[in-house]
Amino acid sequence: MIETKDLNVIAGGRIITRINPLLLDTQNCWDRLEDIKELHKVKYMLMVEMKAAYDAGLRKDVLTSYAERITEIEFKLQDAWGFPRNNYYHRFWDLPGCKCPKMDNDDRWPTGMYVYSGDCPIHGSE
Repeated sequence: MIETKDLNVIAGGRIITRINPLLLDTQNCWDRLEDIKELHKVKYMLMVEMKAAYDAGLRKDVLTSYAERITEIEFKLQDAWGFPRNNYYHRFWDLPGCKCPKMDNDDRWPTGMYVYSGDCPIHGSE
């Protein structure tokens, strides 16, 4: 039997998330638990790096590169969980530095009918 603490994902010396055991049961993917935890760690560390890049005022292409890497991790998480790859479930507006409307996109999630902001340093046209 797995311990509850073994479902915690720890990165940067803190618990960043906890894996849902009921979802592991439903998706029959207990054998991929360590892969799922590792992917969450990688995503978290990329988000930390992306925030630092945004805070440092790095260019749009650098932030976009981080966003693309995080998207790939999210697809790998969907694979590990046994879900089909579907970017409608990716919450891009939660990325560090994203200025796309959060409440509007929260309300629309996961329809795929999202709102982008023209002045977003990641998704905007500027």
